[in-house]
Amino acid sequence: MSTRWRSSGDVSFATWRQVLAGVRSPLVAELNATYATAAGYSRLCLAMLAVESRYGTAFLRNSAANRNALNLRPRGGLPGFQAFASWAEGIAEWRARITDPGYAYRDTETVAEQVAIYAPASDENDPAAYAAAVEALMRAWPVEVGPAKEPGMGAIVFGRVPHPAFFDHPLVKAEGFG
Repeated sequence: MSTRWRSSGDVSFATWRQVLAGVRSPLVAELNATYATAAGYSRLCLAMLAVESRYGTAFLRNSAANRNALNLRPRGGLPGFQAFASWAEGIAEWRARITDPGYAYRDTETVAEQVAIYAPASDENDPAAYAAAVEALMRAWPVEVGPAKEPGMGAIVFGRVPHPAFFDHPLVKAEGFG
């Protein structure tokens, strides 16, 4: 059974950074922004970045100048590849498409179903091999437990949270007033 992409979760920021820096991805220049933009789907995004363009380092037909590491085509079936002002903007468009209830992915649940639409055989892709590669990568990275955090955010504490400091100033008032 194929992995469910909608609940695949996030990788940690450390994993995001390690993977992108390890291949000298141009996305490293926008590390915080790209990670924040992929939040909720960063495991899927990172895996698809690998398959689509080796994290923005190797393009077949698209151009690195487009800052479109996920090889998005323009909406409406127009030819060519969409160009973005930043790598994060490209990821934001990818995220908007996969989560748009009116877009092509609305009825997909598994990686295989999503990939069959995202990278169809009619566009010289092998959807089964693509889905298998995405799933293998997603299994290789640990899942971030709890909400994904951007760098600099403090840890989220549950349970016995210490009470902040306070001063106890009892109010003295006349009987029957106040």
